[in-house]
Amino acid sequence: MKKIILYFPYSLSKETSGSMVRPSKMKKAFKQYANENQLEYILIEGEQKERNNQLQKIYREVDPKEIEFVYMENSTLPLLLTEKDHIPRFPFVDIHFFRFLKKHDIPLGVFYRDVLWKFNIYSLKGIKRKMAIFFYKLELSIYKKFVKVLYLPSFEMNKYVKFPSDKVFVLPPAAEQRNLIIKKSENDLKTFIYVGGLSEYYAIPLLIDTFMKYNKEQIKAKLIVVCRKDEYRQKEYLFAEIKNKSWFQMFHAFGEDLNEIYKLADVGVVATNKNNYTDFAVPVKLFEYISFQLPVLATNCLAQSQIIKEDKIGVICKGESLDMIDKIEEISKNEVYLKCKENVINVVKSKHQWIHRVNCIRESLTKN
Repeated sequence: MKKIILYFPYSLSKETSGSMVRPSKMKKAFKQYANENQLEYILIEGEQKERNNQLQKIYREVDPKEIEFVYMENSTLPLLLTEKDHIPRFPFVDIHFFRFLKKHDIPLGVFYRDVLWKFNIYSLKGIKRKMAIFFYKLELSIYKKFVKVLYLPSFEMNKYVKFPSDKVFVLPPAAEQRNLIIKKSENDLKTFIYVGGLSEYYAIPLLIDTFMKYNKEQIKAKLIVVCRKDEYRQKEYLFAEIKNKSWFQMFHAFGEDLNEIYKLADVGVVATNKNNYTDFAVPVKLFEYISFQLPVLATNCLAQSQIIKEDKIGVICKGESLDMIDKIEEISKNEVYLKCKENVINVVKSKHQWIHRVNCIRESLTKN
């Protein structure tokens, strides 16, 4: 039986943030895809010692000719520093595996998650920053030697990764098809939901200011914000003027606890400040919104805007209140809203599920 290998050069943990949602969803989708296509699915993950033990078993017991391809999702940390304490005790475990794959002509695809380290907003300073950047560059040089396809969240990101363009394939996050009762909106009063962080990365002041202005004379739209409780405590001052408004609700939840909250909403909000870094980012939350059949209101960061425009699943606003108000009014009109919602349902069904991503991986890695 042909085998496909899903490889994580780190330990998978409970999904409590966007960075761990994707690996968890890919793991589930790979297993489903293998079952539906008569393939054997092999998962490799863990600390370097654990991975080494798992790989030794493959070297001993698996005929290389049976391995159709290997797909890896990298960490936000450099490849050699993914141990909990960042000390590489088995520093060559991954490279030995890559050499094994190349020797036996087994295609390797790697999803390269982020390139924050190339920007001034990268948090490390001084010698730690220099060391981290050295290891990030080393990681990319390894991929250039061994990888058949490098998957990125968007083509825009390759401006900074600088990988050979003929080896780059776009693989954004995905949605889940849910059996939901389609909510009928009887009027133009819509409830907007924002799920995410409150840091300066996000346009929270813009969101608050917009809804205050829009609802100044009368309630025209409602707003739900969902964030972590500890982050809210640090940023509570942002919500001082709206926390007691009848059109505003605040929740602290993640994962499955969000399901009931999403049922209260009509439109998902992606409120990200536009800059060179966010222009290539594709938020997991965009696809989580459409999983719950929510059209999207998003700021005009390039990559996310392209997806929304191409699939006609929402509206894009500039980073200013007046334009956001215009877009709130536009998507609140039932004719526009219902068309966007119909498109959301259709694109999730046809091309934006995690299982579709696995199919794209297989096609891109096995074609000549």
